[in-house]
Formats: sequence, C-alpha cells, structure tokens
Amino acid sequence: MGHMIDDLAGTIVGHDRVAPVRMIDQDGIKAELRWLYNDLNNPVLQRARAAGQAVEQSSSKVYRGFGPEQMGYKKGMEADRELMAEAIRAYMANPNYMKTVAPKTAARIRAYVNEHKDLKHIIQFNSALGTTGGAAGAGAALGSDSSDSERGQAQ
Repeated sequence: MGHMIDDLAGTIVGHDRVAPVRMIDQDGIKAELRWLYNDLNNPVLQRARAAGQAVEQSSSKVYRGFGPEQMGYKKGMEADRELMAEAIRAYMANPNYMKTVAPKTAARIRAYVNEHKDLKHIIQFNSALGTTGGAAGAGAALGSDSSDSERGQAQ
C-alpha cells in the first residue's frame, strides 16, 4: 500500500524497465526517513525492546544505521522508494507515532496525498496529533524516549 500511494502521489523521478518511477520528494527529510526505517526494522533494536530493555538508537551503534540496503535493496532510487513506503505504512498504522517522531515526513506525506486530485477522495492523512499521542505516547509504544537531536532531525 505504501508503494502504491508513493507512486500515485509522487512525481516522476526516473524510469525502470517497464514504466516511469514516481516518488514523493524526499529533499530535507532523508534523515527522518532513515531514522524511522531503522526504528521500525532494525532486528537488534527490536530484540532488545522485546526483551524489555530501555534502548535508544543513539545508545549503541548496533541500534542505528539499519536501512533498506541491509534488506537487499539497491542504494539509490530503490532504497529511497522503500524508505518512503515504510514511512507511509507507519503513518497509516500509527499516525501519532509518525507525527511525533518524523513530523517533517508526516507533513510531506500529507502535502502530497491530501492535495492529490484523485487520492484526496480516497485517503486523507490529518495533521492534528491525537489527545493520547505526543512524545510520551510514541516513546512508550516503542520503549523509547528519544529526542529530536538524537534522531538527526535537524537538517
């Protein structure tokens, strides 16, 4: 679903073997996208959290730097497409988490999807943080209490 939304809402950035490749612009949000992908997919980080350890990406090198490339995606457009698809998936699954830990990325997704001539009639990403959300809610849900500077959000 994330890939489909990225493709429909995005602009043409290249071509693959069969068709144009469309993506939501990632300029200025790459650090958030990478942080988010690691937070949701790093197996070492996930095992530590499942074991009840209070861990944060910045606490150890093994808890950060996990990206689509480690899952077999080629560096460049292929990995970039996976970063955005994962962000869209996370936004659909837990909007408050996205708006808290990756606010620039959430805003970018809203801008592309909510203004798209066709998609805006099918799906809407809202901007208000829910009353149960916030940094504490997202941190508790993930077993994390990270700060923006630790996530590399200052770009």
